[in-house]
Amino acid sequence: MRQHSYWRKALLLSSGLLALSSCNLLDREPLDQVGPDSYYGTAEQLGTFPINYYATLFPGHGSGGYHAGIATYDDGTDNQATTNPNR
Repeated sequence: MRQHSYWRKALLLSSGLLALSSCNLLDREPLDQVGPDSYYGTAEQLGTFPINYYATLFPGHGSGGYHAGIATYDDGTDNQATTNPNR
């Protein structure tokens, strides 16, 4: 009976210490992300923000080649108007 009581107290004490020591881990700031509070402090940092959206707004931007976006969807079809009707 005494042996059982000792292990029970040890288990309760160790689980309590483990539960209380893990609370600090949940309160830390994420290390893999930079938040707006710590990054956008200067005009230069704010100017880099729209660079992420150029590829979405302007198709072909940054790919190293010419891309006219939706205007090239009709290439090689009968729907595209040409300047030379004999072609």
